[in-house]
Amino acid sequence: MSPSAATAMQSTPYTPYWGPVTSNHDWCEPNYQWSPYIAEFWNTVSSLTMVFLGLFGMWFSYKNNTHLKAQSYISAFFGLTMVGVGSVLFHSTLLFEAQMADELPMILGTLVYMYIVMDVQFLTWRKQMTSWWRTFIINGLILYGMMISYVMLSQVGTHVPFLFAYGFMVAYIVISSFMMAMTSTDEVVSKWFWYSVASYLIAFAFWLLERNFCSKFWFLQYMHAVWHLGAGYGTFSLLMWTAYLQASARKLLKHKMKTKLGVPYVDFHMV
Repeated sequence: MSPSAATAMQSTPYTPYWGPVTSNHDWCEPNYQWSPYIAEFWNTVSSLTMVFLGLFGMWFSYKNNTHLKAQSYISAFFGLTMVGVGSVLFHSTLLFEAQMADELPMILGTLVYMYIVMDVQFLTWRKQMTSWWRTFIINGLILYGMMISYVMLSQVGTHVPFLFAYGFMVAYIVISSFMMAMTSTDEVVSKWFWYSVASYLIAFAFWLLERNFCSKFWFLQYMHAVWHLGAGYGTFSLLMWTAYLQASARKLLKHKMKTKLGVPYVDFHMV
């Protein structure tokens, strides 16, 4: 257990139901301040937004299966849902097993997201992904996921393999999406891209602040919860952005970007 984790355990007002911290990272939010069953209350509650957004995305993909390559989108939004569930388990227990339930879905779900971005790239190049390319890409992503999962499960004392693997995939998604946004003549594409990426990057800035400066400024102890909100929303929004791009490239029905209660989605039935 790290010194910060030990300190957190000693200062808890409740006896931890889940026992000592076994995860390789204990975030700055004080542990067990609200309940003996929830280690980090706000980090846990904020994780539920990813669950709800993922479930909505799955329903949206199923409803619009005639307009989307729905299987990929259902899988990607299911991944977002499982990231939320895993994050709830991780932050409520601070157990290593729950940490893997959070981080492994982040890796596997982002792999599906990478495949969607690659597929949309092919469409924007006015090409369909051939069966050879599809097999090659899917097998490559599966192999990458298996390798990273093995390293993460075997190197239990460090957070570095996860950060490296996840950071690499996010960088690919953002750079590839940026290139597609900059070559599009549709103003909605560029505007929506920056809107989604800004949400994610602002959340990442709060993640960095919490991770590096929370010991100096008490209010930064709760910024990891802001990361959950912004990263979940940004991921959901950018996935919907790829759905809009896919519909445009395939010249489907008229479609439009809309929001409802602040949640963006593609309306495929606009006339």
